[in-house]
Amino acid sequence: MVLGVQQLQKENAERDALRRITTELHQMSRCSAGARKLSSMLKQEGKIVGRYKAIKLMKEAALISR
Repeated sequence: MVLGVQQLQKENAERDALRRITTELHQMSRCSAGARKLSSMLKQEGKIVGRYKAIKLMKEAALISR
């Protein structure tokens, strides 16, 4: 199945929004939140994101927990 341009743009916009929220939550935790914590924080925000997706979002945003 080939996705249309509009579908790809919608998915990219959703991914960008998730990445932005992930970055904000990571900064709120003073850069100490890892993938598991970010996943649970995103679930509290109403976003269904598992641990592995949180890892990918962190890599995309170049976030490192300390």
